[in-house]
Amino acid sequence: AVTGVQTCALPILTLLTLTAHPAGAQGELRPKEVSGAAVVVDGDTLRVGISVVRLWGVDAPEISNCTSPTVPMKPFCGTPQAETSRTSLERIIGNAAQVRCTEVTRDSFGQMMGECFVGRVNIGLEQIRSGNAIAWPSYLRQNAQKAPAYTAAEAEAEAARRGVWR
Repeated sequence: AVTGVQTCALPILTLLTLTAHPAGAQGELRPKEVSGAAVVVDGDTLRVGISVVRLWGVDAPEISNCTSPTVPMKPFCGTPQAETSRTSLERIIGNAAQVRCTEVTRDSFGQMMGECFVGRVNIGLEQIRSGNAIAWPSYLRQNAQKAPAYTAAEAEAEAARRGVWR
């Protein structure tokens, strides 16, 4: 015979199982790649469809939120260089109908950090090469395979004294 305690145990166990792993369940629903028309938010952030994508390995000056910019970009936060960085990213994207972003990792807020392309052009590398952003060391340390291209683009911008390197 089934008692009241036994019939109640299964739903409670199921509830505990579902609530114990919510991040895993949500993680499966997050796209690993997004594509479509892009809107530039700032010098290192795009909106592609409903997804917000931070350019992986890229740090650009913040336009307005100067309370917690990264140390290298702090002097440029809220300055004309921040707006220049944003317009540089718009110029790199141009009138592209299709921007494709592939996840490299997620930040501490769960937001996609990805490499984005217009055709075969890596948007983040071009932003760094233009001097309107820098290579972000904390992310580069996480991916030794991708890091050399980003550090080389930054060295090129610095040697040519472009953007933030003036």
